[in-house]
Amino acid sequence: MLHNGDGLKLEEGGFVEVKAAEEDLVEVRGRDAAAFARLAWHLGNRHLPAQIEGERILIRDDHVIIRHAEKAWARRCAR
Repeated sequence: MLHNGDGLKLEEGGFVEVKAAEEDLVEVRGRDAAAFARLAWHLGNRHLPAQIEGERILIRDDHVIIRHAEKAWARRCAR
């Protein structure tokens, strides 16, 4: 996996640097452990890129998903 700042050496001797684009992310948390599991499952079932960090999940800022998460599973959503 390549990360921001990594480089690839070209056969001709040059390098290409990886520059990651910044994204607006939203933090979502489940109301409890069961809601957190359902939240993670639903996000994964929709094939949404997500990063799980302890008791929070970071997802792209998508107003439709955020609204649904707030109504169904999430304790709070922070931008």
